[in-house]
Amino acid sequence: MKKCLVLAYGNPLRTDDGLAVAALERLQKRFDGETAIEFHSAMQPLPEHAALCSEQQFVLFLDASASLQPGNISSHRIVPANDSQPNQNTHSLDFQGLLNLTHRVYEKSPEAVCLAMGGHDFAIGKGLSPETTANLEEMVAVATRILNAQ
Repeated sequence: MKKCLVLAYGNPLRTDDGLAVAALERLQKRFDGETAIEFHSAMQPLPEHAALCSEQQFVLFLDASASLQPGNISSHRIVPANDSQPNQNTHSLDFQGLLNLTHRVYEKSPEAVCLAMGGHDFAIGKGLSPETTANLEEMVAVATRILNAQ
């Protein structure tokens, strides 16, 4: 297995926005003892995550999506932009911008995939909605397949 990083983004105090963090917790249990995988979570992508990405061969970004239909899952490769200029506004750093920063600062470009699932409820509140809780295992299963393929 390649050296992998799983980065989950979301706010657990915004109901289903905590979906990725919940998935990460299940993945940590599933891959307990697997030294090739590192797990981290945060509210949003941060410039500091470029250092983590630079140490990996593969990065799996986990996220909840308000633009996908609830329960739908999307996965796609993320690559640095051709100009490799990172967004200077760290308040709007996205996954591609994080990889751009990783490439520019550390001269590393790990393979990366974003795995997102549509949430039902993004209101203030602790815990996932019942609908998203019911769909959580599907996201974990897809993430497991992606990681096992590395």
